[in-house]
Amino acid sequence: MAVLLSPEEWDSKRALEAHLDATHTTSIVLGQNAESPRRFYSLLLEQEKETTTVVVWSSGLGSKPSIAVFPDECALVGHDTWLTSLDLKGRTEIRSRRLGGVFYEFLPLHREHEVLVIHELGVMRVDLGGSVIWAVDTEVIEGWEVSETGDLTLTIMDRNERLGIRVDSGERFKPTPGAPKS
Repeated sequence: MAVLLSPEEWDSKRALEAHLDATHTTSIVLGQNAESPRRFYSLLLEQEKETTTVVVWSSGLGSKPSIAVFPDECALVGHDTWLTSLDLKGRTEIRSRRLGGVFYEFLPLHREHEVLVIHELGVMRVDLGGSVIWAVDTEVIEGWEVSETGDLTLTIMDRNERLGIRVDSGERFKPTPGAPKS
């Protein structure tokens, strides 16, 4: 199962660069092409005998970046409107995929190599390489919750509407009444 981590935010690009110079680790830098980056993040990951710093330059869209680290030295990073898959052992970016809206959150699954990705305009179930198993596009999501059965319930903004998603298949269903929380 993936471990979800939150990177440290730096006051400026200069402060982040000073930190990187002091740690002497190899870095994987994401978001170098971000439009007007104004937030800077880093997370130090230690694998067997190697240490890698994942760095994110962010335009500040959506939630703070999140990193899902998998047991076999791969990671997914949700940042701005992107989902990026990393090979931590090789210290390389595997693929980067633009999301339908800003990234909100990863939700862990009881599967070793998969997570749910919640973003502004939908939900995806992805594997550690960033390949999409299923995707459900929606209007703007303002809340979500996972039920006792493991299914996902979304609240759609300005529609007073709830949408259920079966996590195994991505199938939509009408959930029972109740207010989801995010």
